Amino acid sequence: MTRIFMIFTFFVLAGLQVEAAPSETYESLSARLVGQAETALSRQDSDGANQFLNLALVADPANVRAYVLKGETLRRQGLAQEGLRLIGVGLDINPLHVEGLILQSQAALDVDNIEQAQTALARVAPLCADACAFASALADATARLGKMQTEE
Repeated sequence: MTRIFMIFTFFVLAGLQVEAAPSETYESLSARLVGQAETALSRQDSDGANQFLNLALVADPANVRAYVLKGETLRRQGLAQEGLRLIGVGLDINPLHVEGLILQSQAALDVDNIEQAQTALARVAPLCADACAFASALADATARLGKMQTEE
């Protein structure tokens, strides 16, 4: 009986077509949802962006970009502490995420955490030279940090 079951199972499985691993499907779905969130953010639709980012994180809980963008979205809504926390979650997954480090420094400055901002900027500086896509954001965060330090 077991042999018949094994032969039957073999023929059933042999007839199935495997298209993509489920994790790849969820990762691509999550990436598309992050793209939709970026579009919503470009239209200043933070609520819509949050909804897309929530779905992106359900589809792929390891999507660093989704955590970073969700943190930035919350920061823009005046929830800097929660935004900082979510950016940190993304950086726990990928500690060298350049945009995440820059946004972490900005969110840390929003909550007057100069030490955390300094740490983030020190980590990102070697990763982001003049040709870096985020060089201007890095320069802005560095200037803002310098201004806050002189005000102390």
